[in-house]
Amino acid sequence: MTSTVTQDEIRSEFLVRAARDRVWWALTTEEGWTGWFSNAVEGKFEAGETLVMEFTGYGKGEAHLTTVDPQDCLAFRWHPGDAEMDGKAPDSEMTLVTFDLADHAEGTWVTMVESGFTNIPEERRFRCISGNTEGWDWELDEFVVWLEEGKPQSRSAAKES
Repeated sequence: MTSTVTQDEIRSEFLVRAARDRVWWALTTEEGWTGWFSNAVEGKFEAGETLVMEFTGYGKGEAHLTTVDPQDCLAFRWHPGDAEMDGKAPDSEMTLVTFDLADHAEGTWVTMVESGFTNIPEERRFRCISGNTEGWDWELDEFVVWLEEGKPQSRSAAKES
C-alpha cells in the first residue's frame, strides 16, 4: 500500500487480491461494509442517501453518498476525525472520500482519496488529517484482510481480545 498525505488530502493506492465485484460488495452492502469499516451501518448505498455508521468506542457518524457508480466509484462526504462534529460543523467543513476501482492482473486496484481538509479551520485541521491518516491505514488494512482472508474486523477483534 502506498499512501501520501498533504495539507488537503490523504491518498492510498493498493492491490486487493479479489474480483472487482467482490470489492464493490465490500464497499456497498451492509454485510460487506461492516466487515471492515464501521461496526454498524444503516441506510441505502445509493447516491443522495445518508449512511449512519457506528464505530465502537467512537460513536456515530454520517456519510452522505455523492457518487455510486457500480464497480467503478463510491464517494461520500463526512465530517472527518470528529464524530462529535456531525450536526455541529457546517457542511462546508466536510471532506470528500472517494474509492476508485480498476482492474488489475492480480485482482482490483483501489485508490482511496480523502480531500478537502483545507476547508476545516486550522485549529482542527491537523487533528483531522492526523487522525484520519492513522484511521485509514487501519481501516484499509482491515479492508484487504476482509477481502483476501475473509476475516471481518480482524485487527479490531484481535486488539479487543
